[in-house]
Amino acid sequence: MRQLAFRSHANDDSGQLQMRGNSYVIQGGGEVWNGQFGEQDRLGVGIMAGYGYSSGNTHSAKTHYDAKNSVHGYSAGAYATWYQNAKSVNGLYVDSWLQYSWLRASVNGEGLVGESYDIRGLSGSLESGYRHPLSPRVFITPQAQAIWSGGPATRK
Repeated sequence: MRQLAFRSHANDDSGQLQMRGNSYVIQGGGEVWNGQFGEQDRLGVGIMAGYGYSSGNTHSAKTHYDAKNSVHGYSAGAYATWYQNAKSVNGLYVDSWLQYSWLRASVNGEGLVGESYDIRGLSGSLESGYRHPLSPRVFITPQAQAIWSGGPATRK
């Protein structure tokens, strides 16, 4: 499980815009199955879920207008990791995950009609690398990762 909560405060370079925000994320998951193709390898498969919330305010020192924003929603997915050598974790590995998210976002500018959006999308990752020991405590791991994220936002 992972939890993260934070407050942010920033100004643009001109000093005109002041932005403040609060965010919270909780994510968790666990392995639900594991198996082997040979004597030394290991494949683990798990599920994961999450919830997140963020809200913010932007104030213009020039116009004295405010704009408020928020986004909250959920995600659910699965992951799989394969190690060529499960005991030492040296050698080839492949790690992947696939996740579906559904979020609700809104923005409301002072003196303007507020807008809301439903955001739904699928995202995934495929990573592979090779861990090679240089000494008992030093390793080199060349790796590559591809991440895909997509999905429509629909205005309500």
